[in-house]
Amino acid sequence: MYLVRFVPLFLLTVYRLSIVVQSSDCTVGSEVCNDDVTCPYQSSKVNQQCIDGHCRCTNNNYTTCSCLPNVHSCEITTGRDVAVASYKLRGFNDPLVDVYNCFSSDNTENEVHVIANYQGTGNNDGNVAYSTGNTHVNIHGSCRGVPIIIVFVSHNPVNWILGFDDADVLLAKVLLISPYITRSFVSHQHGRIADIERHDDIPWGFGDDRIHGDTVGLLKYLTRRFGVVTSFTGTYQADEWNLNLVSAFGSETTTIGVEKENCWQGDMCSGCPDEYIGGINQVDMCCPGCRLPQFIYQGTNCYCKIEPVPAPCITTVANITTVANITTAPTEKSDCLFGNECSHCNNTKSMGTEDLHICCPNCLHYNPVIIDDICSCSLATNDNVSGANFTSGPHSILLMIIFFIVIMEWN
Repeated sequence: MYLVRFVPLFLLTVYRLSIVVQSSDCTVGSEVCNDDVTCPYQSSKVNQQCIDGHCRCTNNNYTTCSCLPNVHSCEITTGRDVAVASYKLRGFNDPLVDVYNCFSSDNTENEVHVIANYQGTGNNDGNVAYSTGNTHVNIHGSCRGVPIIIVFVSHNPVNWILGFDDADVLLAKVLLISPYITRSFVSHQHGRIADIERHDDIPWGFGDDRIHGDTVGLLKYLTRRFGVVTSFTGTYQADEWNLNLVSAFGSETTTIGVEKENCWQGDMCSGCPDEYIGGINQVDMCCPGCRLPQFIYQGTNCYCKIEPVPAPCITTVANITTVANITTAPTEKSDCLFGNECSHCNNTKSMGTEDLHICCPNCLHYNPVIIDDICSCSLATNDNVSGANFTSGPHSILLMIIFFIVIMEWN
């Protein structure tokens, strides 16, 4: 019986220490605390706890230190060096305002960009009805032979007004997601968008779930349907976004994913016109073949951007059936439950708005699969879909060992 008391305590200590080790180099989210109550974010989504005198978030799909979402290659940060989109509010990009973003090149089937703000300009927080605000989105870049999907997310209703640099860009699909979808719109030139979907039953979030929103639920839904998102960028309020498609990467704001080659230097540039020649530390530099100079300077190294080969705009969205062990077409499935049918499930086992919850029979798991507006639940449990606390990785193994030892000793 001593093992019943000692072993679980020992393993629980190891578990808590594992969180400390994971976050020992944290520079964000390191609030000093005396107990769990003194940690600022009590949301069940992030489950912030006081560990070794510092607040740490312990739920799956949230980074331990920052408490920001981390879903299938989309680890959200507030660093702007990798932001694919930049925001403005009243014509100004405030460096003190948090912009939540991630980037991934894992999806080769679809190019999926998420733009999110809690509200646009013109929204009235004091009005229960929430007037429709406006957010302009300037889209830079061209097609590259894969479907382009853009997801616009807000809490308050927004009219998303689209503008395009390239006259030939055609979006395969646009998703509007908002609890107030009947007053949310997308304004665009005729023929620019092949298909528009409008949803008020999909989780919304702008990148920070510590107080409100469900960015994790949103990203899981999009990942199941379209594959890992290419980019996510969100902030509380914006009246303008500039979104760089993958083909536009390599602009002044980012060089992520740029195809580049070493510059010519010195005597290699002797045959190039003067206006095509630059330099680093008084050494002549130019682009191979005396091309128009598109220099990318990284430290003391000089590279030239390679222009992508023009590609057609694809309007048929790739059907993603399996992403990171998540299957969207299970061989055995059952119908989802809705509304009051989910009242006995806790918040980690249901999804949706306050008015319409969706869950699986017997509260089987979190985030059922929704395809073509039909909701289905896999009859086999899948820990990677679950989203319940500590359902995968070393944390779950420790808890399973604790449970097993207690049962064995008790018998």
